[in-house]
Order: sequence, then C-alpha cells, then structure tokens
Amino acid sequence: MGDGDSDASDPFYIDDEDDQHPCVKINGVSMYRVKKGKKWPFDAYQLLNWAAVVISILMHSVIHLPMAGEVAGVVFGFIVPLGITMSVCVGFGAMLIQPASPAVFGSKRWSREQFEESQKYKHPGIDTTQLVFCVNCHVWVGREAKHCHTCNKCIDGFDHHCKFVNACIGSANYAEFAFFSIITMVTALAQAIFNVLLFTGSFTSESSYKARFDFTYGEYSDSRYAVWRAFLVISFVQDCVLFCLLVHLMSFHFSLLFKTVDIDVYFPVVLPPEWNGSLAKLGIEVDWSKKCRVKVIKGSQMDKLGVKDGYRLSTVLFDDPVIPAPVDSQALWEPASQYLVSRAQIDVDVVFIFKKTKKMSTYDHLMLQECGDETSRSASPVDVEMPLEMEMESPEPSPAAHQPLPEPDNAPDS
Repeated sequence: MGDGDSDASDPFYIDDEDDQHPCVKINGVSMYRVKKGKKWPFDAYQLLNWAAVVISILMHSVIHLPMAGEVAGVVFGFIVPLGITMSVCVGFGAMLIQPASPAVFGSKRWSREQFEESQKYKHPGIDTTQLVFCVNCHVWVGREAKHCHTCNKCIDGFDHHCKFVNACIGSANYAEFAFFSIITMVTALAQAIFNVLLFTGSFTSESSYKARFDFTYGEYSDSRYAVWRAFLVISFVQDCVLFCLLVHLMSFHFSLLFKTVDIDVYFPVVLPPEWNGSLAKLGIEVDWSKKCRVKVIKGSQMDKLGVKDGYRLSTVLFDDPVIPAPVDSQALWEPASQYLVSRAQIDVDVVFIFKKTKKMSTYDHLMLQECGDETSRSASPVDVEMPLEMEMESPEPSPAAHQPLPEPDNAPDS
C-alpha cells in the first residue's frame, strides 16, 4: 500500500500532494507536468513560433505597407493583419485548451502498490472494460487516452505533441490546431504574394517606388533602397518556407481522414462453470469467413462489456503469467476453447481481445512506421489502446501490468 491519507469510503485511493506542484516525481525522477502551453518550461520551437509572429508583424507594418500602392495596400493591408490576428487567437486557443484526461488533474490518484493490490479482485467503482490504469499519472483513464512523456500526462484522443504551441493535440483541441494551421498557411501565402508584387514593382515602376521610399523613410539612397529589397527577399523566403511546411503538414493530416488502423480492445470475461466452448453462450456469433467479424447478442455478457458488432475476434489471454492464444480462425479457436472448457471449473482469468477499426491519428501513423506494419499497430499485447507509458516504462513491459483487469467473482475483505 502507498503512503498518503486514505478515503474512508474507498481504501484504495490516496491523496496526491504532488498534484499541487508543477513538478512531480516519476520513478524517482523529477519531471514537469505541463498543464497548458503558456506554462513553464517553454519549448524552443514555441519561442521560435512567437518570434516568427513578431517578425511577420514588423515586416508587414514597416517594410510592406508603407511602400504599397493604393489597391495592394488596401487588399493586403486587410488580409494579412486579419490572418495574423486570427492565427494568433486560434493558436493560443489550441495552446490554452486542456487536452488531458480529467482524472490527471484530479485530487486523488493511486500508488503503484495499490494498483497491483487492486488486480487481485474486482475493485468496486472501476469499470475496467472502459478504463485503463496509467502507471505514470497513477490514475484510471479512458481507453482512447495516451500518455505524453513530454507533457507528462495522459491525453484523451491523443494525436501528437506539437512543439510549436508547446501542447499536446488531442480530441479537445484538434479542431483549433487544424484551423490554426490552415489560417497560418493562407496568411503566409498572402504575404509571399505581397512580397512578390512589391519586389517586381520596385523594378517596373522604379521611379514611383523611389519617390514613395523617399517620402516614407526619408532621404533616398541606392544602398538603403537595396536593403529594403533585401528585406523583401528575406520575408519572401520565410513565408515560402512556412507555407511549404504547412502544406506538407495539412496534406498529411488530410490524408489521415481516409486511413484507418486496427487496434486491440480488451474485455475480461467470466466463463460460466457449465460453459461448453460455445461463443454464442458468451454472447457473440463469429463469421470466420469474414476476418472473424462478430455479431453481438443483445443483453449478453459481451454486450454488457461493450463489445460492438463488427469487432474481429483476435486473441484470448488466460492464466498467470498471461498466455496469449491467437484465435483468429476457427482452426485456432477449437483447441483454445477445449483448454478453456477444461479450466472453466477453476477460477481462471480470461481476457478476450478483439480488433476494431478506427480513424488513423498521427500517433497511429508513427507507430505503424516503427513496427513496419501498414494496417495494424496491435501485434503486441501491450501496444493497444492504452497509455503510451507501457511502451517506454521498461525494455520488456509485462503484458498483465497494462491490460484491463480480469474480474474474479470474489473480492477479499477490505
């Protein structure tokens, strides 16, 4: 059991004093928990982003607008400032919105010892079919959450960690991030076009530009005029680089809208003593000819656990230590079911693993690249729809330590 004050109504919860501090200790190592992007420590890319915004504002107001003609001055004098303003506002929105799981900043969390103790029986109040335990945050989070080791917190619907806003991008702020990127891309394009018009105009209408230069910046000289042109080139290169990077980024995110990935979902199942190996008695009908797709029987045990029509039967985990048995074909299911029938009279922990298809995220794409798989990132029983810390906690993480917990019938006296 861990240290801390216990809740009388729930002896397996403790107060977390470290939650009140910006720096917490994970496995004895002090780490910052970044609550929002405006909090210290700032990222170097975030500071670079802010510097680019300031430079763009200065370049537009000092170099571009004073030398623009009436039409160009009105058009770009409205579009560019509007784009910069919207980009800054939406960017701050993406940075300030909290994408973390609500439990991360709750007042109570579990110790590792309490979590290990809770695995021995069905803990009241914890729906292990919907929640998984994060060993870094010491809280129960939803299955779609991933642990970001940069922010040191679990993120709902984790997509990626954006260094330019110094915040994780998840389901709570993904729309703001996409809008911010699109607005910045359009603004960079508009400013690049403005640079081209000014630069070409400085040659084609040189006399009027020189007169305008003399009126705006004081006495005209060829050297000062050349410096102004050089600033136009620098601004053009900056805008083009930014535009190309954002086109690449948004093309990638747009392509993800048309891609899916298979992930594993875990469901602890209680085998009835009279079970004869029939999947229908557990509440599912399997079409072995269609990649083991299942149809859930309404009101059955599998239906109550949250299994959905269209999931695909993949693996069964049983015993301690955990033994994974692939059952993604009828030929593989038959020997596994015979063994499970022989153990049904014993208190055996059984976890059914199903594959489900979801929209691909940036995190999914990176995981697929890492494992060299183009369709599924769920080959390992620990790399599945649960916090990321399991992949980084140790070189050989234990599968049982991060799976949704089995639910034995009898709980010890508390």
